[in-house]
Amino acid sequence: MKRILLVLLCVGLSAAARSQQVADPNFDARVEHPRFVRSHPRVLFDEGHHNVHTSTTTYKGFVDLLRNDGFTVEATEKAFTPESLASYELLVIAGALGAPIGDGDRAKAPAFTAQEVQAVLAWVRRGGGLLLLTDHEPVASSCAALVRAFGVEPSGKVVVDREHPFENYYPTNILATRQNGLLAEHPVTADVSRVVVFGGQSLLFPTRAAIFIRIARSARNDDGGPITGNGQAGAIRIGRGRAIVTGDMGMLSAQLFTEAGNTNPWGMNVPGIDNRKLVMNIAHWLVGAR
Repeated sequence: MKRILLVLLCVGLSAAARSQQVADPNFDARVEHPRFVRSHPRVLFDEGHHNVHTSTTTYKGFVDLLRNDGFTVEATEKAFTPESLASYELLVIAGALGAPIGDGDRAKAPAFTAQEVQAVLAWVRRGGGLLLLTDHEPVASSCAALVRAFGVEPSGKVVVDREHPFENYYPTNILATRQNGLLAEHPVTADVSRVVVFGGQSLLFPTRAAIFIRIARSARNDDGGPITGNGQAGAIRIGRGRAIVTGDMGMLSAQLFTEAGNTNPWGMNVPGIDNRKLVMNIAHWLVGAR
């Protein structure tokens, strides 16, 4: 288990291992039939909170996919205010931190001010769409205030599911399908049958949320204890807006991960899974096009 946790740190969060976690330059982000041809929903991609993932690095495939579908995507390093959010339909936050990952426990500090949390919450209530991608520590703690603003409780614990592992990957990489009961019916899972979660935390969603990636009863936290959450991805309607919160960031990325001389795809670029389609469905649902 110690080896698993070390790998998770290398894959997701360690600055020293960034050379092992890079965007897949061969990811095919073409969209055969773009959804938005005349109107182009505006997407704001957060890069102002020491984010683990950015629009030009490990989330480049995600951004390219949205742009090819007709979205307009802009990155920002500005704080969230009513004014900075007003002209956008979708806000994407991927792995916000309180400090650079190399700063140790300081990275666990709140990534957002209380004013930013309230600005994002009010913007969603007025009709905005939020994609909030979290993960295990230190992201779990740094994003906790914003996650809780939507009624979701982060655990910070990595989910280990030895009954539903994905092929020869680590037991923290979980295959969710209709057949095994971990992938639920929801507009974001339409035409999606196989999704892989790449080592994320468990989340406790409120009853009003639609959990579309569940956690198996047999799963455990990385410390061997019982799971304290009920899902790893869920959708929430609040006011006139919508939010999706995930406990894993890797599943919507398109990365290459190198370990011990071996390079493997990590994210929606893995062959034989439907994470790519999930990305498109999520984006469409959040802007009200699904």
